[in-house]
Amino acid sequence: MTTLRPTGRMLNLDERGIALQGHDPVAFFTERHPVKGSLEFSSEFAGARYLFASKQNKALFESNPLKYEPQFGGFCAYGVSEGYTAKVTVEAFQIVDGRLLMQYDSSVRDLFNKNTGDNL
Repeated sequence: MTTLRPTGRMLNLDERGIALQGHDPVAFFTERHPVKGSLEFSSEFAGARYLFASKQNKALFESNPLKYEPQFGGFCAYGVSEGYTAKVTVEAFQIVDGRLLMQYDSSVRDLFNKNTGDNL
């Protein structure tokens, strides 16, 4: 679901306003794979609600949310580079230059990576 927030920023959120399909944004960096978050550990930032697998991950996020939030509103990075928004597959994520990028699927991620600099 695409949500336009009062800031004018488009975000890829579910019907409850949750980003990353309920996955913990910090875990992409620390665990290097998607980890489902819990409603018990949630935080709001820039119009999106994030879920975390642990109190520690929530604290890391809240200490520096810009480091952990997905780029391009959580939409497919390649799609955004081409001028449109597209849904994502969380397993097709990547971290480029310390930034969390989501991709439509692994084949689109490979296409994006053929020219990462220009696509960013």
